[in-house]
Amino acid sequence: MSGRARGGKIFGWLSALALMSALGLLGCGRDEPAPLPPPVEEAAPQQEAAPQEERAEAPALGRIVGRVILVEGATLPERTLKFGDADDASEGCPPISEADHRPVFEGDEGLVNILVSLTGDRERFFGALPPRKPAEVDLFIRDCRLTPRLVAAVVGDDLLLKNRSDRPMLPYIGRQGFVETLSAGETRREKLESRGVFPVGCGVTGFCGSADLVVLAHPAFGVTGPSGRFEIADVPADQDLTLHAWHPLFQEVQQNIRVPRGETVEVELTIRPLAGRQPEAHEEREEEAETESPATDAKKNP
Repeated sequence: MSGRARGGKIFGWLSALALMSALGLLGCGRDEPAPLPPPVEEAAPQQEAAPQEERAEAPALGRIVGRVILVEGATLPERTLKFGDADDASEGCPPISEADHRPVFEGDEGLVNILVSLTGDRERFFGALPPRKPAEVDLFIRDCRLTPRLVAAVVGDDLLLKNRSDRPMLPYIGRQGFVETLSAGETRREKLESRGVFPVGCGVTGFCGSADLVVLAHPAFGVTGPSGRFEIADVPADQDLTLHAWHPLFQEVQQNIRVPRGETVEVELTIRPLAGRQPEAHEEREEEAETESPATDAKKNP
């Protein structure tokens, strides 16, 4: 074999070996495990989040429940017709009865339609009350009679006067110089813009009984229901407060009270009929204290 032939043959072997090595076909690498992936760098430990600002503590509140009873030996007072009230029932309406003149009556456990409200230190009392959006308060005329006989609301609320009788009525609220007919099925909305005590009735077109609208500066109040019991929720706790029970035909009764946080206090108040003239409507003057009782409002009539 010539030297040129031997050199060509050696060159061919070397080329084949290089190709097999590149393709991984040599036996020296066949049984070795596949290379491991590069190690993953551990993430740096997360820093603890900065403590969030503590939420404002919820108001300290409690609850008052109870009843109002008539003083022993007293009789339930009657409400006389006011100037402009219709003195006869319209055709198709029930005749006027003794019950129509007695807006407060006996329930199973106490008097019905008595307002029970709270007063206290202006700054602490109002500061402890939870936020409240304006509400809608219903006053109906059903079967030619106003119901309920006492309605309590807060300044800024809307009174919805709803005639659900079969005939039109002519209701008034307080001292209105102009009144409009409320057709059967109609609802009238009245924005309550000031505190006060306002009688409600009907004139000219026919008797519709009577009711009293009491507008307060805050929602810490209750009205005795059909059983004679009341409830005041969201009462500012751990404060010296005064509980007032009142109706335009009764003397106001007061009781000092303090409600522990998260607890319910049960009370019983005794009330007596008002001697003398019946209070008329009164609208609060701006300079009057916001925490005065409804009875104080009624006594400031001209």
